[in-house]
Amino acid sequence: MVGQDTIKLDFSKFIKHAWSNETYKRDNNKDGAFVFDLLYRFRGWESMKPNELLGRDNHPIKLEEIAKVCPDIIKVLGDHDKDDYITELVSLHVGGEARLWAHRKDNIFYVLFYDPRHEIYPMQHQRKKGRR
Repeated sequence: MVGQDTIKLDFSKFIKHAWSNETYKRDNNKDGAFVFDLLYRFRGWESMKPNELLGRDNHPIKLEEIAKVCPDIIKVLGDHDKDDYITELVSLHVGGEARLWAHRKDNIFYVLFYDPRHEIYPMQHQRKKGRR
């Protein structure tokens, strides 16, 4: 049973965009296995509290920092931001380079984007900022 303090993933605000159009395939090209791995990972996340999930591989990044590297992010969020006043997004590592990007409100992570090649905020930019 999921407690009130544990994470909830909500896909109701998912935005289909260029980052999400490509099907992410593992080296073995077994999409079904990758989807199963994702679902298993999500199940694990939903048994955690937010402070248990956030760390090296899963972390918030200020929207203004993301926009410096990926100016399209502001346009893509468009009307979405009017309701939620988004100031940061959470990068959630889902395997290899793939990331989910979410807006967090308390313990609810509203998944907005799937970024299969880690293009929204690339690793080399994080290293320059001292993240890794």
